[in-house]
Amino acid sequence: MTAMAPEPETEPPRGGVGSVSGGADTVLTDPRAPTHTGEGPQINAVLPTEELRDYLGDVLSRNTGRDHVPGRVTAEHLRRVRCCFVPPPGYAEALSVLSASRLLFLSGRPGSGRRGSALRALQEVGPPSPSVRELPDGDEQPYLHAQRVAAEESLLLDVSAHGGDALLGEVQNELAAYRDEVNARFGHLVVVLAPEQERLLRDDLRFSLRRIHPPDKREVLRRHLSHLDVPFPDGELDGEQVRSWLHSAGTGETAELADLVRRAEREGAGEGSFRAWLDEAQHALADWDREVAEQVERFTTSRQRAVLFSAAMLHGLPVERVFTAAEGLLHRVSAPDDECPVLERRGFSAQLHELGARVDGERRVSFADLDYDAAVRNRFWDDFPDLRDSFGNWVSEFLRKHRLPDDERSCLVTRLAELYLRSRQVDSLFTVVERWARQDTAGRGARGGARQALELLRLMLEDERSAWETRRRLREWAADRDLSPALAEVLLVVCERVLVRTHPEQAIVRMHHLARNGTERVSGEAARALVELARGSPERRRMLFARLAERLTAERAGKPEGVRNSDVALVWRVGSPEVVAADGRLPRPKEHDLVVAATTSAMAADTEGARHHTERWLDACARDQRLDAQLSALAAAARGAGCAATVYTTARRWVLAGGDRAERSTRRRSALQLVGWLNGRGPAARTRDEGHRREAREESVT
Repeated sequence: MTAMAPEPETEPPRGGVGSVSGGADTVLTDPRAPTHTGEGPQINAVLPTEELRDYLGDVLSRNTGRDHVPGRVTAEHLRRVRCCFVPPPGYAEALSVLSASRLLFLSGRPGSGRRGSALRALQEVGPPSPSVRELPDGDEQPYLHAQRVAAEESLLLDVSAHGGDALLGEVQNELAAYRDEVNARFGHLVVVLAPEQERLLRDDLRFSLRRIHPPDKREVLRRHLSHLDVPFPDGELDGEQVRSWLHSAGTGETAELADLVRRAEREGAGEGSFRAWLDEAQHALADWDREVAEQVERFTTSRQRAVLFSAAMLHGLPVERVFTAAEGLLHRVSAPDDECPVLERRGFSAQLHELGARVDGERRVSFADLDYDAAVRNRFWDDFPDLRDSFGNWVSEFLRKHRLPDDERSCLVTRLAELYLRSRQVDSLFTVVERWARQDTAGRGARGGARQALELLRLMLEDERSAWETRRRLREWAADRDLSPALAEVLLVVCERVLVRTHPEQAIVRMHHLARNGTERVSGEAARALVELARGSPERRRMLFARLAERLTAERAGKPEGVRNSDVALVWRVGSPEVVAADGRLPRPKEHDLVVAATTSAMAADTEGARHHTERWLDACARDQRLDAQLSALAAAARGAGCAATVYTTARRWVLAGGDRAERSTRRRSALQLVGWLNGRGPAARTRDEGHRREAREESVT
């Protein structure tokens, strides 16, 4: 950009085409090139966050089949519901209520399939191939945001879980306005209740309440097996053993049985009979607690128990890793030294065999029965609560000392997370996250600890037992301007890749906090990530503009020192033509107003930035006339910020920066659109002859 002498700024004239004239000293290079509008030097380099993004992408691709993620119902789960759903008694009446009133309160006992029924009902009354968004929208009041309801949206609010009574009481006060918006936008809403919660419903909502009862569970099992491509003879499902088991099982347990049958079939490479697979699956669902308790009591030495717990924690991993882990556990719990000389001790394979574990042909350790390893892990965790921190530290130390493949590392992280969540020790997991994020490990790229922290947060966000507390802690961490860069990088990636899929607005809020971080590397990377989110989705762009408009407007009104430079720079980047028009569509009215509000505050705080922003948009409009309409937002912001004269003067200079007559003519057309909006008249209109006369007059001036 060429330096120029300051020119007195003039108000935009009230005249016509001939008013766009004057000297031009400012030239903006191709706005499609990488730009940097913040403070400090621009650095184009691969940061550690890129490696974490790649890693998390691999993790997410391995977990695409997860049935349920809080905040979003996955497409895979919806497909399974559609294929496996068996209408329960009472469903037809419930479907009729939803179709007629667009609101349904669906009640049912645990195991009746109330959640699956709610999803299937939304599929049946909604648009073809609907997606289902879960409510509430946030973790605090208001829980329901009517302005976020999209056209023909399918919405699910499940308050049947433990602790849902308080949420049900709160949302009923918000439902009236929310229901009106759902109706106006031709959407549908199902609220899932437990029967004991029916009494909490207000009288004016009871007309939409219906209760279902358990469906035919033999048919549920048959459909799930068919969906999973498990071969089975129909007669096998009529046996007394199966019918007795199904009598007391819920629909969720029946689906789990089908999953375990498929797992038994695959682990046996298809060999064996359906009856054998079914027996193995039923044993896996049996309560192993008594058998495991007896085993733990039978093997009483520290070494036996360390080997047993290590085999369970590292189930499926090579025997050498299990041996090393067992030795580490003995040291961690300060077990007494074995006085027997090493060569006189029993071999490790024999120790495993004695404990019921086996070593397969690939030298991997496992237990013969499905899910027996999980029962062993749970027994140790439950029986030795005073050793839980020691167990956690043992796993952390093992991961730190050993270079593990990603799948093995992920396996250990998942199992440790499950144990802590089993005992509802979410705060302990936050401590683990902080420790892992900061440590330097032997993992690839010396990022093993960060990878573990990233995956642990992903698991916590996707588990209903910890999701709410994890989102809250992410917000607290992100708002800490002194947060360590290592932890900040982990937070940024988990918000950008995980939280944004289920709670996009909350992800943007947390990423915006990180963009204000006191470390330039963190703030710069967070700002870049926000720009990319906005570029890829009009809805997320709208959310980001809403956040920026809210913060900038509040700070502009309430802080004598003005707004944050980082927020102003972010407005220029997100509001650039390359981002706003990235998908070929200009902002809709709701977003248009937010763009104006954010840009107004930015222009008021940064006059030089306002000039550059004006030039970028004029350049873009000169290349593509379809962008002209967005000049109305630029003009409205300039008027609101009191810098219409700055924008007008910039447009004058920009016109005459054109290299020849043809280019200046093109530029003048775009500038006239802007001047028209600045004058409050809308885009300027002119005839071809009038345009020629103005061109001739300008040529005489130059």
